[in-house]
Amino acid sequence: MKRRSALGFLSALCCSLTLPHSRALAQSDPSTSIPSNLSDDDRFVLRHVNNGEGNTPYSKLSSEGDFGAPEKSIIFSPQSDLHMNVWHPVKKGSARLIVFSHAEFLSPSSYTDLFKHWASHGFVVVAPLHNDEEILSVISSNSRRPQFHWPDYLTGELVKGDDGVDIPLKYWLERPSALKRVIDVIPLLQQVTGLDIIVDRPLIAGHSLGAFAAQIILGATAQSGPASSDHLSLADPRYYGGLILTPQGHGVMGLTISSWDKLESPLMVVTGPGDDSLFNMGNTPDDRTDAFALSPKNFKHLAWMRKTTMSSCTGEHSASTVGFEHQFQEICAATTGFMLAYGGYDEDILNVIAGTDFEKETDGRLQMMYR
Repeated sequence: MKRRSALGFLSALCCSLTLPHSRALAQSDPSTSIPSNLSDDDRFVLRHVNNGEGNTPYSKLSSEGDFGAPEKSIIFSPQSDLHMNVWHPVKKGSARLIVFSHAEFLSPSSYTDLFKHWASHGFVVVAPLHNDEEILSVISSNSRRPQFHWPDYLTGELVKGDDGVDIPLKYWLERPSALKRVIDVIPLLQQVTGLDIIVDRPLIAGHSLGAFAAQIILGATAQSGPASSDHLSLADPRYYGGLILTPQGHGVMGLTISSWDKLESPLMVVTGPGDDSLFNMGNTPDDRTDAFALSPKNFKHLAWMRKTTMSSCTGEHSASTVGFEHQFQEICAATTGFMLAYGGYDEDILNVIAGTDFEKETDGRLQMMYR
């Protein structure tokens, strides 16, 4: 199979998105699934939305929303090995659900600024704390060895010639399993906290190693063993769609060119050239767009940032320089737009994130692609 490159035809796709050829949300009944057999008649016109007062969709989505957010999260531990941080809007009754899987070496509290932003736009954000000790200790202690490489499958040897350096499959299963259990305990979370969480069409999000888990939950597969039939496949249809921040592409962690063949859910990939995280070693910036470029078309989005780092999405340095502030604003705008478009069935916002509004508003720092 010939690999389709997202960046290889970036300029061509961006031009095509100014034409009326992208598909609208196709559901009149929010409880049903997006049909996969839309005809060419089921299309909508991309519009540049501006009310003439400078209050553009980008400025709204990148700024704090109308519903506010608490200063601190709720800590909820429904099971001995499941600990979650919960952010919620303070001026909104019912709110839709976002489940987030954090990156390696970080924790849910690392993303406080991002989660408060999402909450202020009307979402409940639930972020489980992952224990990656076994995976991180093996990868960290061996990644600088010259013989280190990503094997063809998850449980393969990580150091050539040293078959004792590997990671058993059970440790790779922990994150996706935790993300499945989060959905199971939402009724209990509502009962304990009194939050009114809308549980239909929940979205999943993840950053770096969390993006790997989110992809698996959405339907991507990874080669888990040496046999062709050894696949890690843990798709959970309860999740309606998702967004992944600086994800992995083929060639690492058992991901192959065909890993995204069955990922049909709405998806946004947020990435750029600057991520050098531990779990992206060996991937080029183009590789990190694989989930967008290689999954079945329709309802797929790529937010390509001209500049980005591993910490861009945490907002950690957003107050230090204009550059970091811009990066965080771009991530807030793109991700919030996706959540409102698909979580809230907002067709106007869908038009925006599939068009060129963001590119114009950011002087080209953020390019949005749709397929």
